[in-house]
Amino acid sequence: MGTIEERVQVLENRVRELEYRLGLHYQAPQQDMRPPVIEYYNNQQPQPTHTESPQAYRKFGEAVVGKYIIGALASLLIFVAAISLISLVWNKMSPELKLSLLVAIGLILTTIGTVIYRYFSCKYGV
Repeated sequence: MGTIEERVQVLENRVRELEYRLGLHYQAPQQDMRPPVIEYYNNQQPQPTHTESPQAYRKFGEAVVGKYIIGALASLLIFVAAISLISLVWNKMSPELKLSLLVAIGLILTTIGTVIYRYFSCKYGV
């Protein structure tokens, strides 16, 4: 075994070789990590500019409400309506129909879950 610096250098070379094989680009760390010094004329720093108006921020907030909250409330409403409908007719159904309904719902949910899992595992490598 060599010194620590030699061992670190060997490991860095190995990592660089593996990154090259994987198609990753190696960027050597910068020696000087201090931020650059910026000198301003007459010590006047530039003022931040806001390109978006308050109306743009308000529209963004409305978009979030419309996109997420209204969608969640709509799905909750449909879910409650489906449960209410099933609870109204549950006692009038035969046991075979109840069992077949539960089996069908289970199969549908399992199929949807499997399809979604395979889609995301292929797309994102999960």
